Amino acid sequence: MQLLGVRVPGPVSMVRSLLSPLAPPRRRAWSCEGRLHIEGHGVSGVGGRRTAERIERELEKAPGVKWARVNAPSARVIVATADPAPRSADLIEVLERAESEPDPAEDELHHPADGPRATKLLPTLAADALGLGLSLITKLAPWMPLPTELAALPGLVNQHPKLRQVVAERVGGHERADSLASITGALAHGLAAGSEGTLIDTAQRVEQWREAREHEKAWCRAEAGLIDGPDSAAAEPIVTERPQPLPEDPVARYARRVLNLGAAATAVMLPFGPRRAMGLGLAAQPKAAEAGRAAFGAHLGRVLAGHDVVVMDRSVLRRLDTMDVLVIDEDSFGDGRFALDEVVPVEGNDPREIAERAWRLFDARKPGEVR
Repeated sequence: MQLLGVRVPGPVSMVRSLLSPLAPPRRRAWSCEGRLHIEGHGVSGVGGRRTAERIERELEKAPGVKWARVNAPSARVIVATADPAPRSADLIEVLERAESEPDPAEDELHHPADGPRATKLLPTLAADALGLGLSLITKLAPWMPLPTELAALPGLVNQHPKLRQVVAERVGGHERADSLASITGALAHGLAAGSEGTLIDTAQRVEQWREAREHEKAWCRAEAGLIDGPDSAAAEPIVTERPQPLPEDPVARYARRVLNLGAAATAVMLPFGPRRAMGLGLAAQPKAAEAGRAAFGAHLGRVLAGHDVVVMDRSVLRRLDTMDVLVIDEDSFGDGRFALDEVVPVEGNDPREIAERAWRLFDARKPGEVR
């Protein structure tokens, strides 16, 4: 089944997808001709170098492996294979035995090669499709199984910064918390004959799906030029700690203030009935601010990937409003082409005329050719 251009699974696959946010993350692996990129655990932080050396040593003993290198910042083990190539499942078993940390501490930093499969977008879209179907049924039915006020509660948890943080700590990451809140909200709205919030969530997830897919394509185009041997594949772990937590961003600050006003309005309206009071308070949910920021970040990521700019951690595109310092690596802007840097005219010549002539004569594709 197609939903806004994205394939949605059938009923059995849909149920499995809905339960996937609660399941432990699977080991991710990506392959191209002659190389494998396998997710590695415990290679970053203190002790990561020792773990990386053990992983490389054990993998290079495996039949069909030319060399293996750990790229710690991306949490990937890059394995060059011979022909015939060994099975990725066999290499993963060797990797797991060599690791000192069997489970990932955080599964939110998706490698661009993982594409949409590594995210929680599929179960969320499946829940949205199911919620829209339930909404249609309950609209045609003579009664609603769930009051609309209760259906809005999952959104409240997802909108409040403190509640969202608490849920993320309980379920193992912000992405899981966001997916579970969306799944619960879609099903609740479906039972309450509501579809507007589910449609907005569906559009947002589809854009995120397209972003992840574009980054997967961009990585496939860039991988061959990035890695030409073991030296270019390896990278040491980067051990850094923030001196203080991230500051509260404008969206979170706005959400906290609006929700506090909604709570005050609920308290004032309680004498007029609990349902009316709850409805007024829940109407204050600042959905547009968070949805707008997420949609902008996803669209920006898709545009960057379309221009072959690979963003290793796409979550930063959702935090642009908290940044106050921009550090640019000049070397990363190089495209391999030459350009005129500075033109110094001999005394007595017109600088403008010299610059215009120099730029007209210079050919960036053939900088050494006499013209």
